[in-house]
Amino acid sequence: MKIFISHITEEKALAMTLKDWIESTFTGNCEVFVSSDSKSIQLGDRWLDKITESLVGAQLLFILCSPSSVARPWINFEAGCGWVKGIPVIPICHSTLLVQNLPVPLSALQAIGLEDAKFCERLVERIAGMLALPRTPRVHPDMIDDLLRALGEIETKTERHSAPQPSIGLLDENDIKNSLTSWFNELKHEERLKAVTFAAVDAQLNIPTGSTKTYLKDIVTSRWSYKVVNEGANTILFQDGEPFILSAPRRSKWDSFI
Repeated sequence: MKIFISHITEEKALAMTLKDWIESTFTGNCEVFVSSDSKSIQLGDRWLDKITESLVGAQLLFILCSPSSVARPWINFEAGCGWVKGIPVIPICHSTLLVQNLPVPLSALQAIGLEDAKFCERLVERIAGMLALPRTPRVHPDMIDDLLRALGEIETKTERHSAPQPSIGLLDENDIKNSLTSWFNELKHEERLKAVTFAAVDAQLNIPTGSTKTYLKDIVTSRWSYKVVNEGANTILFQDGEPFILSAPRRSKWDSFI
């Protein structure tokens, strides 16, 4: 089966990781086209003709969707080609773009977020179903780590072009910890189960670069019952749990009779 991954140049690392992951999981059954891959488009090839040929032959189309990519014309053009062909077109949201925030017309498609705890399993099941395989391949535990690592590369490059962060001297450790605690406490339960990008939270809370990476894990695991499922250089993912009650036990007049 031929699969086309639509992406912008800045997100090449994620596209290539997804390509390698799919082809290694479905050895011999899937051929994945990524325009930034030298094996997909070789020296001397007419790149536009090659992209057109791959779009025409594709049976499944993945669209890498981020706040940056959904504004690019090529992403929407390639998604439209898949729509007209009548093949499955699956947007993959990442880098703070949530599925429910996809713009039209991408919002009309059944999308999935990279932070989804079952992301790998759902993609494997979808591809295996299209291939009519008698048995769904096993999802290797390193798959999500590789994808989050690639996502971290994208965010690190983006961070270099962002506004400078405030000096560490402007906030003390308690201020930073209180900001992170309040931020996590205000998240809805389902939001707590999504991958946290350290740099994105630093920027959102206007705290020094590296603060989220330094403090968030200890804050969450000490104040709530969430456990760390995956942790990379740039992201962390927590497992389901319920908050601990941190207040002292109540005493009543009946305690003396127990």
